[in-house]
Amino acid sequence: MPDFARNVSTDSSESYQRPPAEAPSEELLDLYYSFFHNAHPCVLPRRYLAKRLEVDAEAFQPVLLVMQYIGSIYTNSVPSEPLEVAVIEVLAEDLDSSEVNGHYVQALMLYSIAVFWRNDIERGLKLLDRAISKAIQIGMNTQDFAMTYGEGFPIGMTQE
Repeated sequence: MPDFARNVSTDSSESYQRPPAEAPSEELLDLYYSFFHNAHPCVLPRRYLAKRLEVDAEAFQPVLLVMQYIGSIYTNSVPSEPLEVAVIEVLAEDLDSSEVNGHYVQALMLYSIAVFWRNDIERGLKLLDRAISKAIQIGMNTQDFAMTYGEGFPIGMTQE
């Protein structure tokens, strides 16, 4: 198990299963946007995310999973630990540079914020360092990346 996964149970009896209906997932996303997004606007605003999910939902799965985990922190109706185990499993995959994409980096960064916020500062910083390293590895810090993957949408210029 990777170093960043320590202190999280991986008991297979608690392995993550996607919520059976849309309602729990939507509830968790609502909680994410209500309590976390404004302070950490690292994901598309909700209406733009909904449009992107219509086009390519699969690409956003790591991000959505982390968003659901973060949402679960704000409710007692959905246990957080199974979601966190699922996040760790997704983010623990040792992806080579051809498989790393912006959604993976975004998920890793969001998770690092949640871990740090839950007072696991050292692990949160290690996760953030890993996200930064992966972002630089795939050139997310370059104008070419923005031009290639931004779809001509000036997200930095919009107000929500």
